[in-house]
Amino acid sequence: MTAGRAVAAGATASSTPGAVTITVDRIADGDGGAYFWAIRSVSDAVDFSTAGESLPDVLHRFAPEIDQSQGILFAVPHRGLLMARDVTSGDHLYNGIGMMGPYAARAHDRYPHPVSPEVSVWLDGEVTRVTSVAAPGAVSYTHLRAHETSLHL
Repeated sequence: MTAGRAVAAGATASSTPGAVTITVDRIADGDGGAYFWAIRSVSDAVDFSTAGESLPDVLHRFAPEIDQSQGILFAVPHRGLLMARDVTSGDHLYNGIGMMGPYAARAHDRYPHPVSPEVSVWLDGEVTRVTSVAAPGAVSYTHLRAHETSLHL
């Protein structure tokens, strides 16, 4: 199973070997770092719910554009969707998580096979949650400041 690459905002790449289709979209919202890659399985043949175990390999295969050197922000709101982006700093980091958090929470609530509405960071094999969802639509970023401080001081 392979996937093409999205090379511009809103571009879609897909591959259909047999009955499996994976789409890769770069979702962006203006300037300031608000973007992420959405890797979707259009069938039940691919389950991203365990992607955290081999996240760098999965992203290398489907979204090699993501710079993994400082870690990976990711969410798996339902088993057919993996959202990911590189860890940056400052406003780019906040704006990216600000976009990913609500998107993940909505996707978790609206689609079958929910996994988690939360955004986490993967760094050197460790996964740390950076958002939490206390109620529908309410996303907390309590762990974000500590994470950014430890990475970028």
